[in-house]
Amino acid sequence: MPDDPSVVPEKKRRTIKIPKGAKIQVIVNDGEISEKLGGESIYVEAGISGLKRFGGLISEEFLPELRGRRGARIYTEMASNDGSIGSVIRATEDLLRSISWGTEPGGVTPDDLEAREFVKTCMDDMSLSWSDFVSDVVSMIKYGWDYEEVVYKLRRGPNGKPPSKYNDGRIGIRKIASRAQDSLLRWELDDNGGIRAMVQQALPDFKERIIPIEKAILFRTRRARNNPEGYSFLRASYQPWYMKKNLQEIEGIGAERDFTGALIVKLPERATSTDRDKARDLIERWKVDEQFGAVVPNGWEVTLINSPGNKQIDTDKSILRYQAEIMMSFLAQFIRLGQVKVGTQALVTGQRDFFYLAITAIADNIEETLNRFLVPTLIRLNDFGNLTDFPKIVHDEVGQTDVETFINAIRDIANSNPAYLGPISGDDVKFVRKVLGLPPLREDYVITTNRPETPEVKKEVPNPQTSPNGKNPSEGKVEEEKVGS
Repeated sequence: MPDDPSVVPEKKRRTIKIPKGAKIQVIVNDGEISEKLGGESIYVEAGISGLKRFGGLISEEFLPELRGRRGARIYTEMASNDGSIGSVIRATEDLLRSISWGTEPGGVTPDDLEAREFVKTCMDDMSLSWSDFVSDVVSMIKYGWDYEEVVYKLRRGPNGKPPSKYNDGRIGIRKIASRAQDSLLRWELDDNGGIRAMVQQALPDFKERIIPIEKAILFRTRRARNNPEGYSFLRASYQPWYMKKNLQEIEGIGAERDFTGALIVKLPERATSTDRDKARDLIERWKVDEQFGAVVPNGWEVTLINSPGNKQIDTDKSILRYQAEIMMSFLAQFIRLGQVKVGTQALVTGQRDFFYLAITAIADNIEETLNRFLVPTLIRLNDFGNLTDFPKIVHDEVGQTDVETFINAIRDIANSNPAYLGPISGDDVKFVRKVLGLPPLREDYVITTNRPETPEVKKEVPNPQTSPNGKNPSEGKVEEEKVGS
């Protein structure tokens, strides 16, 4: 009997599963909101992030000189002028650029495989290379954040505007453009601290441009209080960098004075104010160069006092100490081990591996951000039917595997328990060849594995005509057995 639309069916009871150990169980009627869950408030935010912000300007940093554009300029100076900081950032950028990036399907259906291949083609069909994009993202190490605007395009072949390697009519990625950190004017945030947009103001026209978060990707080193500016990796090294910078300036001034000495000018009793100004100007300009020397009027007494020799403070030790603190803040102390007289191979290996772990964490951060904010949007803009899950962008291993250690590990496992290795597949052969630095196999090459089979040994069967017991010859027949080698 069909349902009568005029009759309202009785609402079914639905039980919400509570984790084991909970003391209560809430019963909710379909179509109603239980007051025990807070009513409508379960769908809205009751609190805020607690981010210190005023008019779109972030004030989490307690040093005013490290906030906003001024802080970005200081971090740029630190990375550009300091050799220690520059070497670490260079090593980090080169390592991340050397990582291979690929894609994985969200399932095994044809639609999943097609979506995965589409994402892979988008990575290779931009106006900049994927390595250049990763290099732009690495700037978040210096500034704590990186804002990338995603610009899409219709893929209409090489003759389209903009051009594309593919002519399938899908929406691909034209470029992922970096927006300079020092061009930030302010952030647009909602009442709860959610990020809405970046407001940019830069050369040549200083026009305000609003870049909404919906068409951008925000990379951050940290997400504390949902701070859009993250946390710069240079922040922990700011104080030793500041002290080191000032000590180097003082050391340079001292070295110049050691070469030139201190100039003392004694004026006659009736010297005028003009004479005093000339004497002061002579002292300030006194230095050793191609125009070294001076001409003084009659009555002036000029004396040159040489440097006293050794200094009371050894600036070299102080500068090296601050340099060590800078490298320690980046977990990159191993870079200095060739410059000092202490250190072992084991110490180098351990510190290098720790540095690789930090680089891997950065690569994981980039990977997770892309899979959360880029890939889903790209897939939703195109029709792929029923997907099991979104495809993923994945990165390869950071650094190189130690070949000797790898071979010894495989040998030890094979000698102790070969079954642990399992059957050898084509992927295993490809991985081993990659670790050993061998060229990849041809695509038409078939990988076969020849495992020794257990030999079969047959026991001799007595001849029926010569049976010693005189019984039925078939009674003396012995079954074939497999004898293990």
